[in-house]
Amino acid sequence: YGLVYLEAMLSSCIVIASKGGGMDGIIDHGHNGYLCEQGSINDLKVLINHIINLDEKSKIAMINKSYSTVLNYSDTKVANKYLNHINSF
Repeated sequence: YGLVYLEAMLSSCIVIASKGGGMDGIIDHGHNGYLCEQGSINDLKVLINHIINLDEKSKIAMINKSYSTVLNYSDTKVANKYLNHINSF
């Protein structure tokens, strides 16, 4: 579980995670963070430059979307989701 990503998002950081690294279902590329090809220095460079050049309004919107996402992944909400799924069998 990518707790460090959720903590970063909760701390108003714009996150970049690896594609296929487990955060794909939580981070929606360009909406609440970014996904980068694992090991691709060029892909990472492009994303960092993109983030640096975002206007303030876009950065704030990204941070707000990230924060809203994190609220859906509290330990209580995730545990209830798992229990509800198990109980549906």
